[in-house]
Amino acid sequence: MISAIVLISKLAGPTWGGIFGTFLALTVSTFLVTIKSGGTEFTRLIAKNVLISTTTTIGIYAILNYFLLPAFGIILSTILAYIGLLLISLPLYFGVFEKIKD
Repeated sequence: MISAIVLISKLAGPTWGGIFGTFLALTVSTFLVTIKSGGTEFTRLIAKNVLISTTTTIGIYAILNYFLLPAFGIILSTILAYIGLLLISLPLYFGVFEKIKD
């Protein structure tokens, strides 16, 4: 997985490498915390949802911040990126994630 992200960074540039790198960091840390607190069976049960949600949310947040940061500074761009993420993620949750629960 890390090799794939390094390859993406080399081919697509550091911006895309950073976006995919944040996905890996968030996913691995989430799995480590859930394994320690809930055990491997619990982690197995939530793995599909974690992979889907981290892929969409961290990607959207990173892309929004990439465009907002130069224009608005760190504090306002972070607030705007969270608001944008909320506006994009809610329809995704109700439209897509509800269908994959089954």
